[in-house]
Amino acid sequence: MQFSTYQNYDISQFINIKQIAQYSMYEDESSNDINNLNIIIAIYIECKILFFLHKIYIITFIFYFSADIRVINEVWSIIFTMNNNFYNFDALKVMIRVEVSDNKDIVQFSDMLFIVTDVLQNCIFLKMNIANHSFEDVNFWNIHFHVTKQSQRAQNEFLKRALQTRE
Repeated sequence: MQFSTYQNYDISQFINIKQIAQYSMYEDESSNDINNLNIIIAIYIECKILFFLHKIYIITFIFYFSADIRVINEVWSIIFTMNNNFYNFDALKVMIRVEVSDNKDIVQFSDMLFIVTDVLQNCIFLKMNIANHSFEDVNFWNIHFHVTKQSQRAQNEFLKRALQTRE
């Protein structure tokens, strides 16, 4: 199985999530980006390839993808949660959910880093419900999961270093 290079796609098929003015990302390493991220995905999921600049995107509840999805990133974009929504012994919560309704859709993710800042007892990092005809239709390339238990100050320093080393 070969990593997709996207050479066969026209530039008009790509959308940089940072360039959608009405749904801007905060980029302040403390504000919640999930509402705008989920709106962008809902609007553009079936017609575009979503491009995430290398930044830290903070989420506090489910990051939901459905239908035909291609997500590419610039050197490990960070999807980060430190929220108590994922710290409930009695209710499992999914951090990233990918759900495809039929067997002809394509799911491709590349170059992402998913981080939680504690051992969140009921956080499911990734839940996928996908049935496709071909293995080539569903791909996750260079995707990493990281669990860290640090103070808030240490977490902020970690995130700043992560951004500086990739710029």
